[in-house]
Amino acid sequence: MQLKSSNTASPSATNTQSGLSTPPIPATTRNEGIKPYRGRDLTGEQFGRLTVLGRGTDYINPKGTHRVRWLCRCECGNITEVQPGALLNGKTKSCGCLQRELARARASIPKPGVDLINKRFGRLTALRHVYSTPKEGHIWECKCDCGNTVYLAAKHLNSGIVNSCGCLRKEILSKVNTVHGLSHKSRLYNVWVGMRQRCNDPNHHSYKNYGGRGISVCSEWDDFTKFQDWAASHGYDPNAKYGDCTLDRIDVNGNYEPSNCRWANAKEQAANKRKLSTISN
Repeated sequence: MQLKSSNTASPSATNTQSGLSTPPIPATTRNEGIKPYRGRDLTGEQFGRLTVLGRGTDYINPKGTHRVRWLCRCECGNITEVQPGALLNGKTKSCGCLQRELARARASIPKPGVDLINKRFGRLTALRHVYSTPKEGHIWECKCDCGNTVYLAAKHLNSGIVNSCGCLRKEILSKVNTVHGLSHKSRLYNVWVGMRQRCNDPNHHSYKNYGGRGISVCSEWDDFTKFQDWAASHGYDPNAKYGDCTLDRIDVNGNYEPSNCRWANAKEQAANKRKLSTISN
């Protein structure tokens, strides 16, 4: 009796799609004659980090039922087989590398640490812990005495780097830019600065006519507040027009001092200029 030849494929069959070789598929688990998953071919589709290369080997449960699996390449380079339901419902998005990365990230997030609730840091009061990150650490919601709410890292609070919402820095800068309540740009302050520069700074363009001639500022007026008090009690008008209230020395060869100074207009000051001697040949 002549035996019929068997059409059974060799156990060493390989999946040649995309140039990838898979382990031999036993005859009982081949995909031959099995229709695509619900009529859908997933080849070439991407699910998370996985790209479907083609049909993989079927999974056979203890009852002998075949479960379709698709051969996938992960972005990390690994090859894995996944059931279509896990791909389509988003349950599986990688070969397992994504889950490991997320687990490492969660493990690296610091715990809330020391309880700072109601503790004071300068003008700030810590209200509650908001969140934590590996980079920023523990972030706390804080209330400033001025009423503002800010979110700050615990390490900055504990180190003293931050002790307000920013209002303290603004106040300090305002004080730096103000001398005894008067702005550095105030008219009287500029008069005081100009007087001292003419007498004390050799690089000043008018030094030769003042400090260069021995004219000096009295020690009392080294303090701006003293000069300010004298000006207020001797007719200084901060609202006067330019040239109507200028600092004038009564004796043009004398020093800048209370007994030798007055407030005069430009015409009065011009009449009080020293006469320059004429040198004849």
